[in-house]
This record gives sequence, C-alpha cells and structure tokens, in this order.
Amino acid sequence: MKDLLAMLAAFIIAVIFIYYLKLIGFYWNPVVIYSGVGYLLLVVSYDIFRYFIPLSRYGNLWRYEHSSKMISAMGALLSAFVGTLLPDYKPYSQILPSLLMTLLMIFFNIKIYIRLKKKNIIEKP
Repeated sequence: MKDLLAMLAAFIIAVIFIYYLKLIGFYWNPVVIYSGVGYLLLVVSYDIFRYFIPLSRYGNLWRYEHSSKMISAMGALLSAFVGTLLPDYKPYSQILPSLLMTLLMIFFNIKIYIRLKKKNIIEKP
C-alpha cells in the first residue's frame, strides 16, 4: 500500500510541477522538461496500474520492468553527466544520451523476450 501511495504522490507532484512551470515560464528547455516528466508519468502510471494485472498474467513482466528501470537510471545519470560536461550543446547533450539509452532498453527487452521464448518460459494467452 505504501508503494501505491508513493506512486500516486509522484504522479500528483509531476502534474503540479508542469502546471507550476507553465505558470512561471520555462527556464529550461521545454524539450528536456516534457520528455523527462513525460517518462516519469509513464513509469509511474505503469507502477500504479500493475497492481491491477492478475498474478497469473504478470509472469515474466518483472524481468522487463527491472531491465527498463535499471537502464533508465543509468540513462538519467548519463544525461545529467553529459549535459553538465557539455553545457554549450544543450538540449542535445541531454536528449541524445536519453535516446541512446532508450534504444538500448528496447534492445535488451527484445533480447529478454527471445531468451525466454527459446527456454519456452513465455506463456501463451
């Protein structure tokens, strides 16, 4: 229950943050803000709605979830590092590492799917 409350709080705070930024005007590049907050809302929405997935269907979703969240955390660190190291190239110095890590996330999720399919672990509906 604490997890669900934390997700709802993060969702509400992100929505308030977007409203607040529109109210005071953007002081960062809107591309960076919208992509970051959009991804946060996507992950939090999944975390909220995963409680409604029946355990019989949840199966191997945790593998994709864990892989995606770990790669996302590394992507956030890489984007912050490159954005700080190359400030003259903003917003590209922040967006391109995120794009790279998103492609890496897709690659690893496909790799997980293929590995599970080879082992016949994937359940068919």
